[in-house]
Amino acid sequence: MTHTKEKDIKDIQDNATFETVLPGKKIKVCPRCLGTRLVPSSMFSGWLTSESFRCLDCGYTGHTFLEIDVKELERLKAEKKLKNEEI
Repeated sequence: MTHTKEKDIKDIQDNATFETVLPGKKIKVCPRCLGTRLVPSSMFSGWLTSESFRCLDCGYTGHTFLEIDVKELERLKAEKKLKNEEI
């Protein structure tokens, strides 16, 4: 039975998307690349200084980040892909 649970967990992890994990939730997104892998830019971010993040995908660092619905993120990524294909 343990093997089945491990397999089920692995299947869920492999097929997980933001929509299945966070339905209707807002997430922080990098304004440059629409990446979601954001980390605080320093250990003082949001405590002694204003909140600042660094994107692990493109390296952008700043105070300005999008906070959008998961469905909106998918739409923006599709639009960005279409624009890149047109160029």
